[in-house]
Amino acid sequence: YPDEAWFFGNGVATNDSVARANSASLSHLFHRPLTMIQNSTDSLLLDLLECIVGKGWYRFTEAATKTFPPIYDALKREDKRRVVVIAHSQGTIIMATVLKMLAAVLIPPPEDRELALEAPFGAEAPLYAPPEFVYPDQDPWRAEDFVPLTEQELAKLEVYCFANCANTMKAILAGVDGK
Repeated sequence: YPDEAWFFGNGVATNDSVARANSASLSHLFHRPLTMIQNSTDSLLLDLLECIVGKGWYRFTEAATKTFPPIYDALKREDKRRVVVIAHSQGTIIMATVLKMLAAVLIPPPEDRELALEAPFGAEAPLYAPPEFVYPDQDPWRAEDFVPLTEQELAKLEVYCFANCANTMKAILAGVDGK
């Protein structure tokens, strides 16, 4: 299936061995080669804290900034007609953030581009900047650093989530050409 790109984002407390086993099982199940984008565990407690940061404040965590480039690159490739992402548990929180990042680089931008990082549960965003974790050797993610995606490129994306933990996972496009 050279015209497809498949990715898997793992869940909480998944070490290397379990992530590889899960990826191999999914690859066997769907009969497709699959790229594992592993969110390495730092311990259950730290993984849960990372979930809170990604879920509660919609921050671009290290896991999201590492997950975005391979998915973005696959969408930009002309030889790919289908980009499939399978996300599990904490991977769904990461993928919800990646969807917001993809919306930020979409051309034309969605009408509610300013709402892409809205506060959880419809709460108003504070007038001050909330605390933000800083990761060593981590440049901040900026939409301006990426060539904009077209609607046709984004339409190749399929996202499948199980054990979804994300507060919201907003569709970026209703359909290309009004379909």
